[in-house]
Amino acid sequence: MIFTENKGQFGELVAEQYLIENGYRILEKNFKGGLRGCELDLIATFEDYLIFFEVKYRSTNSFGFPEEAVNNKKKVQIKTAINHYLNFSDNHNHTKIRFDILSITGGFDFGQPIIKHFKDVHLL
Repeated sequence: MIFTENKGQFGELVAEQYLIENGYRILEKNFKGGLRGCELDLIATFEDYLIFFEVKYRSTNSFGFPEEAVNNKKKVQIKTAINHYLNFSDNHNHTKIRFDILSITGGFDFGQPIIKHFKDVHLL
């Protein structure tokens, strides 16, 4: 079990653990993409993919599902950060690139978190 006092940090730690357990190799965490608000939560490789992850955590679904927070404005910011990364990093010699969302609910106070992995999400 992951212990932290910060719920956002908890979600990112759960996501990182999930990815490692499923064979992903983490390259970067909290990559700042040049402009304000343009951040990539996790960047990883898997097989011949370079994958950019947005991690969304909520303790409950009472106010909607975590993945619903990745709206068009957020997608524009993510796309900007991805372009910044690709322009300034040497870690992109993979043949395929994609954007995934990790939606995590619960698990902060008790129980196991529920993780939904949305692969190859379309950016604007």
